[in-house]
Amino acid sequence: MRIKLNLKLRKSGNNLIALSACFLVGNFIGDLLSGTSTIGMAFGTISLLIPKIIAERRKDRNLRKLQKLWPEILDHLISGLNSGLSLAQTIVSLGNRGPIQTREIFMQFGVNLKSGMNFGQALGIIKNYFADPIADQICEVIDFAKSTGSRDCALTLRTLSTYVRNDSNIAIYTFNRLDASINLRREF
Repeated sequence: MRIKLNLKLRKSGNNLIALSACFLVGNFIGDLLSGTSTIGMAFGTISLLIPKIIAERRKDRNLRKLQKLWPEILDHLISGLNSGLSLAQTIVSLGNRGPIQTREIFMQFGVNLKSGMNFGQALGIIKNYFADPIADQICEVIDFAKSTGSRDCALTLRTLSTYVRNDSNIAIYTFNRLDASINLRREF
C-alpha cells in the first residue's frame, strides 16, 4: 500500500512540475511577444493543456497498437487450447510465444499462479493491466470457461476473434478516412 501511495505522490509531483513548466514557458513567451503580463498569463493558462493533450495522444496511440495485437493473442490462445493445453498453460505460454509487447504481463500471470494466487485474481490483473474492452471480453470468456469447465472456450474465442478482426479493420479504415479528410482540409 505504501509503495503504491509513494508512486502516486511521485507521479502527481511530476505532473505538477510539468504543469508549472508549461505555465512558465507559456507565460514567458506571451510576455515576450506582447510585452504585457495579462497576455502572458493567458498564454501560460492555455499552455497548461499541453501535457493533457500529449497524454491523450499517447494513450490513443497505445490503444491503436494494442488493437492490432489482439487477433494474434487470440490465435495463440485458440491454438494452445486446440493442442490440449489447459487454460492456465495456454495463457502462461503467451509469455514465451505471444507478441513481444505483451509477454511481460503473461509471464507475470505465470509467476502469480505459481505463487498461489487464485486464477480469477491473476486474470483480473491482466484485465486491469490492459484496461481495454477487448481484454475484458477475452478475460471474461476465459474466466467463465474456467469456472464452468466449458469445452467450448476455443470455439467462443474463435468467434470473438472474428469479431475483433472485423472491428479492428473497421477502426483502421475509419481512422485512415478521418486522417485523409483532415489532410484534405489542410490543403484548402
